[in-house]
Amino acid sequence: MLEEGKLPYEPESDIEFTDTEMIQTTEKSMRRVAYGDIIRIVETPCRLYLYDGPYRAYILPVRCLGDEKDALLAFLKEKCPPAK
Repeated sequence: MLEEGKLPYEPESDIEFTDTEMIQTTEKSMRRVAYGDIIRIVETPCRLYLYDGPYRAYILPVRCLGDEKDALLAFLKEKCPPAK
C-alpha cells in the first residue's frame, strides 16, 4: 500500500455514537463497532484512543470534541466493558 502512495487507513472520518454502537463513516466505507467490542479507552491530553483490538484503535482528537469530551468519556465508560 505505501509503495503505491496510499495510506493503510482513511485520513478523515465521521464518528457517530448511538445508544448501542459507534459508527465510523469515511468516503469509502462504514464500520459499526458495538460498545462491547471496545476493550480499552486511553485518554491523553490531546487524544482519546478507543481500542477494539490489541493493535487497533480509533483516534479521536480532543480538539474535535470541544466541550463534549467529558460527557463522551462518561457515556463511553457507562457503555463499554471495564478494561481487562
